[in-house]
Amino acid sequence: MRRTAAIILTLCIAAACTQTPENPYHFDGKPTPEVLDNYLDRAITMNNILTDDYPDRDADIAFIADIGAKFVGRAVCMWGGEKRLNDPHWVEGAKEMSARIHAVSPETVLQGCCFEAFSRDIETVRIPAYAFESLGLPVEERHFDYEALLYPDGSYVDHWHPGSSVPDIRQTETQLWYSTLIGKFVEMGCEGVHLGQTMLVGEQDTDWKAYDEFISKMHAYHDPHARRHYVMYDAHAGEEGMFTPDGRSVLDYNAFPMRVEETPENGYLTARLRPGFTDAMYGTYPHPYLVELDGWGMSNHPGQPSDRTDPNLSFWEQIYVWGYDEETWFYVMPEQQRNDWLRYAYHWIKENDPWCHLQMPATKPISVNNGMMRAIAPTENVPNAINLGPVIKELWGE
Repeated sequence: MRRTAAIILTLCIAAACTQTPENPYHFDGKPTPEVLDNYLDRAITMNNILTDDYPDRDADIAFIADIGAKFVGRAVCMWGGEKRLNDPHWVEGAKEMSARIHAVSPETVLQGCCFEAFSRDIETVRIPAYAFESLGLPVEERHFDYEALLYPDGSYVDHWHPGSSVPDIRQTETQLWYSTLIGKFVEMGCEGVHLGQTMLVGEQDTDWKAYDEFISKMHAYHDPHARRHYVMYDAHAGEEGMFTPDGRSVLDYNAFPMRVEETPENGYLTARLRPGFTDAMYGTYPHPYLVELDGWGMSNHPGQPSDRTDPNLSFWEQIYVWGYDEETWFYVMPEQQRNDWLRYAYHWIKENDPWCHLQMPATKPISVNNGMMRAIAPTENVPNAINLGPVIKELWGE
């Protein structure tokens, strides 16, 4: 959308462009670069909209249709609690919600998330036959083995807390687990999969060889079952992305946290995009990517800036924004300041980085307000919603 006509024409010819003048979101099979750009330009985050029974989800569906969102990130997430897969209502409820969304916005891509964490709950889950088949393995009648997903050298064992570790993508059991999730997500109506922090899960995956082979197998097996015969993959893959030695991206696009920097000299709760935060994304092989507000918790000094002159400042203290994670900081700002900051971020990215797309916050976990930010207009059941629809429509309408 924002690239030069020459680049778009070249890429579309190479990819056998399927976009039609009537529908810039059409794809059946792998989307062309221009169609992918169109989707990323209309991306929002709605954590667990398919599976969490929070109040007034009808308002979320109306929100998607009203603002014209075409990509809903993190629509279903799996971070521990794997025994949910044993509950048929968890999948069936997600399928019903997906159908309701697609009834009012049929082009919208919903995304499921395979994160960099798993727990001992996984041993309650029976491995489906399709997971073995997707990897070309003989089918076995058994449950997952927690120990078999771990790094053999002990890296990241109990990394999150006792009994919650980072899996190793090189292990067959990890690939069986991810394929199980991808199959469930496709059944739910998802056409996108976020692979979490691949820099952790693939830390020892030289040249991304295991990931490359795995994703290729996932495309071959799961794509034919997807709504439009393709599943888009992205990850928090670090500044360099995931490229093979010959320069081919393993992912369809990358994803990256915003990395907001507080500016106390400009007033309370003020902040800017961290200078140069997009520079490292260019590297040798430029590639499209999403950025979104990140969340990890609240400091012991909410509402106060960090002392950045302290040489012993921890990593988390370096990236807190006024003592909050990015999502919570965004929520606690006064309405006008919040809307103006979203305008600033959108325009800055649009003007400075043709490969970058801002994923708008819609439903996000935060550290205040009972743990949830909602972008719908306030309702009787959700009085603290922040009504971001008008400003998002304004920006997307420019």
